[in-house]
Amino acid sequence: SLLYGFDYDRRLLLHVTIGAQTILPIFNTLLIHPTVLFLINRRKGMHTDIRIGYVTTVVCYNIQATIFFGIRAHLLSPYGGIFFGGPLCREGRLSHAALLALTIECGFPFFIFLTVRLHQLVLRGSESPWIITTRLQLILFSVLLGIQLTNVFGFANSSVSKKA
Repeated sequence: SLLYGFDYDRRLLLHVTIGAQTILPIFNTLLIHPTVLFLINRRKGMHTDIRIGYVTTVVCYNIQATIFFGIRAHLLSPYGGIFFGGPLCREGRLSHAALLALTIECGFPFFIFLTVRLHQLVLRGSESPWIITTRLQLILFSVLLGIQLTNVFGFANSSVSKKA
């Protein structure tokens, strides 16, 4: 018996999310992400830093889709922490929580980099107090990336399972 209405989630939505998790990563990896990369490549007038931000973000999302297909952790809470069922989980050599944390955390710093660079591009030439130098942006990006990797490392060390 599950509390807080989780029995309704299990009964009504779990099969839908399992089906979506099987189809969507394949669809995204083979169609959506390559299309976005193709369109980015065709835009020759785009600033180099914006292009780098878009490409790294799309590549990270492609990695996310591939890993989510491999581990198949459930999208509905709390089932993601209870059950993993993909081909990578059957190997048994990977720390599932670390892989899940890496999957979730990998796209965030690059998306923030892209957002900040776009924001600064819009503010260029204005007298806004929110304009920051490129050097400070790279320092902030590096600090954010370090914090995200530390977060993944923390998940990896906290979820080490001991086999008997």
